[in-house]
Amino acid sequence: MWSISIFSATVKRNGTKKKVYYGATDCPLTSKGEAEAAALRRVFLEKAVDCCFVSPLKRTVDTARLVFPEQEADFFRHDQDLKELNFGDWEGKHHQELAADPHWQRWAADYENVAPPGGESFRDLSCRVGAFRTRLLGQKERRIAIVAHHGVLTLLLAQLLSLPDSGCWHFTFRPGRYSHLRFADGFPILEAHNIPPQTLPAEKERAMGGLY
Repeated sequence: MWSISIFSATVKRNGTKKKVYYGATDCPLTSKGEAEAAALRRVFLEKAVDCCFVSPLKRTVDTARLVFPEQEADFFRHDQDLKELNFGDWEGKHHQELAADPHWQRWAADYENVAPPGGESFRDLSCRVGAFRTRLLGQKERRIAIVAHHGVLTLLLAQLLSLPDSGCWHFTFRPGRYSHLRFADGFPILEAHNIPPQTLPAEKERAMGGLY
């Protein structure tokens, strides 16, 4: 049996409009994101984790290091395939700015196959998330953490549960919360999803035998 704990990261939007496209943009954490990561650290102080796969973008690297501050550098496995979808020339722009662009209209009608200029399509993202999934399932470590981005994590969860890629739209990952997936005889079981750090008191968790 082995298990995966999953986190998302809160990004800084100071100086930009909300709901703009950002994926490859290397945004830092907000102060709220730092506080959320510190709260998650308390959850994992007594839980054994063998390694942490993390997107190499600053917001996820900083989240991982705040959740696991005592770990050495080799504990963290930076993986390019965990980066968020690259919106190319549309990074930092609101969809209202692009609504008259014929390329944006084609993308909106067929996001799975059409990529933003200089960016990735949903199919591109699916391919690299699938490559990460294959490597993940081949790991010798049994207790793994993943710190990545919302789009990547919803797609990864769908693939781990053997759902079609469209199954990703049934999930959301809320920053400052964690999810837990356990494998029993190769069968994935989603035991917890979007759990805030304060939800499960230590005494109750011990009575339940813990997540691991």
